[in-house]
Amino acid sequence: MRQTTPRPRSASIVGLALLALALGCCSRCKPRSHKPARTAITVRVPGAKGPSGTLHLALRATYGERAAPIGRLPAGGLVYAYPRDRALGVDHTTSAAPLDVVLLDNQRRVLRVAVSVPPTSQRRVSVAPRLHRYAILLPGEGARKAGLVKGVQVSFTLPDRALPHRVLTPVDLHPPGRRSVRVLAEVALTEPERTMGLMWRTSLPRTGGMVFRFERSHPITFWMKNTLISLDMIFFNDNFQVTGVVHRAKPKDESAVGIGRVKSRYVLEVPAGFARRHGIARGTSVSFSLP
Repeated sequence: MRQTTPRPRSASIVGLALLALALGCCSRCKPRSHKPARTAITVRVPGAKGPSGTLHLALRATYGERAAPIGRLPAGGLVYAYPRDRALGVDHTTSAAPLDVVLLDNQRRVLRVAVSVPPTSQRRVSVAPRLHRYAILLPGEGARKAGLVKGVQVSFTLPDRALPHRVLTPVDLHPPGRRSVRVLAEVALTEPERTMGLMWRTSLPRTGGMVFRFERSHPITFWMKNTLISLDMIFFNDNFQVTGVVHRAKPKDESAVGIGRVKSRYVLEVPAGFARRHGIARGTSVSFSLP
């Protein structure tokens, strides 16, 4: 049996005291877990008298923020800011209570007010075929109290983090022997988003687009129903290699278009002529990160 030399009692007491002090310090210095800071913006409604004409709303600007369940509305309500005009309506089914849903255009003018929409209603609130840019979600009857009616133009300022170039997804394409090009893309990850796609859009920036992700790789076909602008469709696989390109798909054409039996996982829609202008073809590598 190994013999040990006992330490003096005073040394043990000092050691325990130092240990307790260290533990106390660690407990105080330990980073606290906290929820992400919530950005609030102030929306002013012209003509409304008193505090009811000034709304303090929590902002949801990124894809992840807008996709999160609504649950119970924060004090005041919510405002969704989209990076581009869109036709797909607001999904309110994750709300804990009936909501007023107010849709606005890119000039912040009210296009539609849906009053006390119950969560059980499966129909999205939209103005399609018209487009909206913002959505304000208020407790039931909140729109009337705030003076929000069709045609009213409200005012608010978005923070830098909510501006389009901050929230759109950068998709970089690297054609062999050519300069890489970046597309600032919207994302379509759910079935309703993929079904709506770029329907009813009347324009798209030269380096703008929409990237579609599917649950698995398979031969993908698209149609151009209700799509008013000509598009190039760039297909690519799980290895982020372009598998084929559809050039200049015709607006409103309801026939299926694709690249045959070749399996793909993603499709990037861009303005017609983009692919040839930048040399995008089969074998081009793609890099991006989805939310």
